[in-house]
Order: sequence, then structure tokens, then C-alpha cells
Amino acid sequence: MRKKLFGKNFSRSRKARLAMYRSLARALTLNGKIDTTLEKAKVLKVYFEKQLTVAKRGTVAARRKLYANLGNAREVADEIVRLGQLAVYLKVIPLPSRKGDAAKMARIEVAGWVAKEEKKKEPKEKPTKKVKIKVKEKTKKVTK
Repeated sequence: MRKKLFGKNFSRSRKARLAMYRSLARALTLNGKIDTTLEKAKVLKVYFEKQLTVAKRGTVAARRKLYANLGNAREVADEIVRLGQLAVYLKVIPLPSRKGDAAKMARIEVAGWVAKEEKKKEPKEKPTKKVKIKVKEKTKKVTK
């Protein structure tokens, strides 16, 4: 008997499902878009939007809740807080079926996502040494 169960279990235990959600959310946060099965994309959309809602508050308690939900992945949680402050939303775009097992595929992407620019270290310019080259000019005697 089903007894009011809801959601997809993906033939995984609760801990394995949570780990899958965390890894999908991490990939989505760092890359801006990922290709996965349609069912996983639908579930990830709900999970990720809940995290964005928490991140919109921007308080210390909200950050701590994000750290707990994302397995202490602080760089991911900080990026979600940044996305939460922007007005972003998720789009699920259907793709052609996968060839191997004909699974329905989809691309999920963060609309309005702008990659965080990494600080590029510019190579330090080495001071150039001024080298004086002494050139001896040979004079030719011209005879007439």
C-alpha cells in the first residue's frame, strides 16, 4: 500500500538521493547548466528553488542552513546566495532521448546566470636589464 508517499525515489535510499541532489545542485551552481534525465531535472528544479528561497534572506542563519543542506560546500552555498540576490530562475529544456537506453533527457539551466569572474593573476613583468652593446666600427680606407 502506498500510504501518501510522494516524490521520486530513483531506486535509491534517502541518503543516496540526498547526495545525488547535492551533487546535481553543485554542478548546476558551478556550471550554470547541466544535461540530465528529465525526471532528475524536474526534481532538481524543486530542490534548487527551495535553496534559492532560503538564500534570498541573506542572513547568517540562512547561510548556515544552506551549508547544512549542501553538505558544507561553502563555495557552492556562497554562489547560491549570490544567485539568490539576483532575480534568477530555472529553465528545463527537453532534449532528444539518450541513444543507449532511450531515456528522456533535459537541460536545466539558471536563467540570468552570470559566471563569477575569477581573478586572473597577471604575470609580473620582470625588469628588463639594459644591456649596452659595444659595436666597433671598422673603417675601410677607400683608395683612388
